[in-house]
Amino acid sequence: MNLTTEQIAILDHTTYRAARGCFCGDSPDMQVLVAAGLMKSAGRIPICPDEYFRITLEGLAALREAKEAQPLPMHEVLLQPSEARNPIYIEYYAHAACDCYKIDVPWTKFAKHTVVLCRESLGYEHAKKLAQMAIGEHLAGALNQPVEQK
Repeated sequence: MNLTTEQIAILDHTTYRAARGCFCGDSPDMQVLVAAGLMKSAGRIPICPDEYFRITLEGLAALREAKEAQPLPMHEVLLQPSEARNPIYIEYYAHAACDCYKIDVPWTKFAKHTVVLCRESLGYEHAKKLAQMAIGEHLAGALNQPVEQK
């Protein structure tokens, strides 16, 4: 079966990110997956009007085949902007004696690297611009480092 990008995304989300391995919500793509035996109904729960679905063993095999055909891991390729976490947060900064917008840079040789962006009073839009610049500079520097072997 040739899976569409959306169908692969459903299988991938159910396998790697869905709570308790249940995908919430029905769609035409879901019905194709159910008809093919790649997903099955897991029923409904009282707090949600939508039906839940689980991946089958055949669905896992189909996802594995789709991943082998892809040059990059599916769970990395299919990360949607809505699934991303905003890296900007507000925390007290002793050197400025006030709350400041900050970000933690993940690609560092150290356990944690925090960039203080600006005082909270300057606003989120200002902090967002500074975050984009800081992330770009830190990422550019990191990409110039040798690639680590795992």
